[in-house]
Amino acid sequence: MTERKNIFSKGDIWAILFLLACILIGGAIMIYQKSNRNKPPELIIETVSSSNRPLMPTKAPLRTASASQMPSINLNTAPADSFELLDGIGPVYAERIVEYRSNNGSFRSLEELLEVKGIGPVVFENIKNYLTLE
Repeated sequence: MTERKNIFSKGDIWAILFLLACILIGGAIMIYQKSNRNKPPELIIETVSSSNRPLMPTKAPLRTASASQMPSINLNTAPADSFELLDGIGPVYAERIVEYRSNNGSFRSLEELLEVKGIGPVVFENIKNYLTLE
């Protein structure tokens, strides 16, 4: 009787089993992530109107806010995604504002925002009415 030779060595079999395990684990992780996606949190900004009514939170972006409502974002405490609501500020500039604040401390004036890379006079003029230093 002739002895049968194995095509794969023991090392080859272990490598194949390892790769199969990695594929199965990766697939399980992908399925888990797809089934557990949560909605991103909604940002609520309080707006101040000219009337004497109490403050009401709004979910509307600043670009669509009416002229009678004056939303304010605190430069010294707001998270990056709050700044993204401002016209001309995207995720990169918003992160730069927060990074500048963490590196240099609280803003002492609104004009100090001009020291953040990429925020020039035009953008500053468009957003300064929506900012506060409270």
